Amino acid sequence: MTCFQIIQEIFPFWDHITIDRGLEQKINSLDRLRGEEEYSTLDEKKLEKCLEDEHQRALVIEEKTFKLFLSFSFIVTILTSALALLQKNITDLDGTIQKVLTGIIVICLLYVFFASFFALRAIRTQTIYGCGASFLLGRQSKGKQILTGALVRQELMNLRLRNNNEVAFMALRNIFILVFIGSLILGATLLWRCLFG
Repeated sequence: MTCFQIIQEIFPFWDHITIDRGLEQKINSLDRLRGEEEYSTLDEKKLEKCLEDEHQRALVIEEKTFKLFLSFSFIVTILTSALALLQKNITDLDGTIQKVLTGIIVICLLYVFFASFFALRAIRTQTIYGCGASFLLGRQSKGKQILTGALVRQELMNLRLRNNNEVAFMALRNIFILVFIGSLILGATLLWRCLFG
């Protein structure tokens, strides 16, 4: 793993914003998108099935997003409670250790904030391509071209949703790693104090 990849794993938000803007520009582009040419070689029944599959995929992604957002709400409650307990009950810890533990909790709260932001972006109502009266009217006049355009745009929209979820998941993973490290530090400190006074 390179240094750049490690930084991306620790701070997944910055890279994601660039990717998301690029996908949004592609979706909103009036030009033919890459993939439309290849898809136009398929017959309409297969294209309709692919579009239906992409709509189902969007529903699955939205369901996962909702569950992810609920887990973030739960984590915020636990972390804020832990912060309050640390500040109140463990005031006799070494100043450095208490600062490290407080720093870990603050970093976790920042991760929760950013991850919740991306989870909320995925939860908001997204455009669904390939349905509605305007799609049907366009399909009557332009046929397969409208169908392939809708399929490619829906795939890109699902990719945006997946990327939002991926960033939120990476933040959740990083929170658990930090909480584990904080627990090890706290446990080792308390064990040291019990054994050696």
